[in-house]
Amino acid sequence: MAHTLDNSNEHSRSFEKEKLLTPINDGCDADEKIFLSKVKSTRYQIALMGFFGFFLIYAMRINISIALVDMVKSEDSDSENDVNQNCPVTYSQNSSNSDDGTFDWSSSQQANVLGAFYYGYLITQIPAGYVASKIGGKHLYGLGILTTGILTFFTPPVSYLGVQWLSALRFLEGMTEAVTYPSFNHLIGRWAPKFELSVIATLAASGAPFGNMLTQPLVGYLCSLDLLRGWPLGFYAVGVLVIIWYVVWLFVAYDSPDEHPRISENERNI
Repeated sequence: MAHTLDNSNEHSRSFEKEKLLTPINDGCDADEKIFLSKVKSTRYQIALMGFFGFFLIYAMRINISIALVDMVKSEDSDSENDVNQNCPVTYSQNSSNSDDGTFDWSSSQQANVLGAFYYGYLITQIPAGYVASKIGGKHLYGLGILTTGILTFFTPPVSYLGVQWLSALRFLEGMTEAVTYPSFNHLIGRWAPKFELSVIATLAASGAPFGNMLTQPLVGYLCSLDLLRGWPLGFYAVGVLVIIWYVVWLFVAYDSPDEHPRISENERNI
């Protein structure tokens, strides 16, 4: 009970502090002014960029799970070919897809491609927190997403080199993406006041489930297109979006409020 009262008092004091630091506008009441100042604040801009960053992180993580369905020749396709040869007169091809899959990979090979990402993920996730404390969370988070995006963009051509090459690529993607969560946690810890830390962290991290939810139908739709056989489009689209995101991230994010050249004095003093 005492712990709860302490947290409540701390939140109240922090709220009053921001209220005092926020200029009063006669056109709106104090609470509305505080809300608008938060929405426009640099720390919430960084949180919003973190939201889109985590959205892209999960898009790059799961897009191959959907694309593989269209990339690989199905076992049913082989069965249909056998039926075509044995029963050329009675068999109908009305429901078959003459352009079924590109690669003849077994189920175990596909599993290796999907699992390679997580083996790479295990290697760099723990050291990433230490590295972020040395070079800053901004660059580690940004470069982690950018590097993964570039590797994702090259997934289609690497796939044609062979399943082993694709597994190696996914392994590298896991290594580069694993640094994102520790580095962003380090960054947001330097930006968010204690009374807002959970809100800002949740806002940014909620990009992950949105990326998971929206990527699946979008990649499925892209796979259905005839352009470039469909399935490469999901990798190219995400790669381009990552580059755009990274350019904006360099402009918006800084490692701490003291380093940001455009932050207001009111926000810097919170």
